Amino acid sequence: MTQIISFSIIVWIFIDRVKRLWEQSKFSSTITSLVALASGLLIAFFYKLDLVVALEIVTEPSFIGYVFTGFAIMGGSSCINEILKKIQNPFDTGDFE
Repeated sequence: MTQIISFSIIVWIFIDRVKRLWEQSKFSSTITSLVALASGLLIAFFYKLDLVVALEIVTEPSFIGYVFTGFAIMGGSSCINEILKKIQNPFDTGDFE
């Protein structure tokens, strides 16, 4: 589980650095999501990370487990981004105004 969280942080840092390449694009958020998903899936398959196994739901890694892990890494990177923004500006209420 620690590896999945660590890779989420790495993906967030990677996306934060390279999104400047497409920031002006009309499809900026879509491109960012696709790059994050591709990064998450590549990491999950390359390192054979299976979230379902990590949660001890099953004992054998599977294709679906790798896909879930890729999505978790992708989603975790945006979550980490939100946490870091909140730490930088703790009194910002965001969209709740």
